[in-house]
Amino acid sequence: MTGLILVGHGNFASGMHSALRLLNGECEGLVSIDFQEGTSFEDLCEQLNKEIDKFENDKVIILTDLPGGSPFKAAALAPFQYDHVKALTGINFPVLMEIALSKDYTEDIDQLIAQSIVNAREALMEIKLEA
Repeated sequence: MTGLILVGHGNFASGMHSALRLLNGECEGLVSIDFQEGTSFEDLCEQLNKEIDKFENDKVIILTDLPGGSPFKAAALAPFQYDHVKALTGINFPVLMEIALSKDYTEDIDQLIAQSIVNAREALMEIKLEA
């Protein structure tokens, strides 16, 4: 199994988790961490590390909301501490869904991440309704 840890500001992580659950049911190995106002960076890192430790024998992909914030910084530190962890930032719902549905059917996590980034770019489009 590959673990997924969603981390984001406010209720971003739990909201994405909830939306995925609504559309696809419960996703085994998916954890969400909300970085709420008043939470310290140290507390966030500690919470993230506790979740990573639960997947000690599995690969882990950390997905964050945006580059540069505290969730991003905590996720960026994790691969230095854990060999089995990869981190991605700028997550959108189509990417989450693709990774969540594919993570346990692929051996090559790097390829899954690379393809997900390509697909994320393709998923972003303007909606134009023609009369």
